[in-house]
Amino acid sequence: MDWTQCLLDQMIVFDESKIDRIIDIAITQVRPSKSPPRQPFSANVLFLCVRYAGHFHSEDLLNSFLDRIMTEIVKFIKVKKAFYFI
Repeated sequence: MDWTQCLLDQMIVFDESKIDRIIDIAITQVRPSKSPPRQPFSANVLFLCVRYAGHFHSEDLLNSFLDRIMTEIVKFIKVKKAFYFI
């Protein structure tokens, strides 16, 4: 793969106002699947969005998107961890 280019099939185009919704769906609403083709769905969605943000927008959008992803993942893990230890 040539990382200096971003082809149409290597990204998901999104509106900046939809970032929180994309992250919410990918991290908190999509349930893990045992079927191999569907296992990495959330990671793929986030990766393809990051590719778009990194190639066609500012570095600020990319950093903001990555920060939001990490924040939501940490929150989700803490909630699940608390749930399992109750």
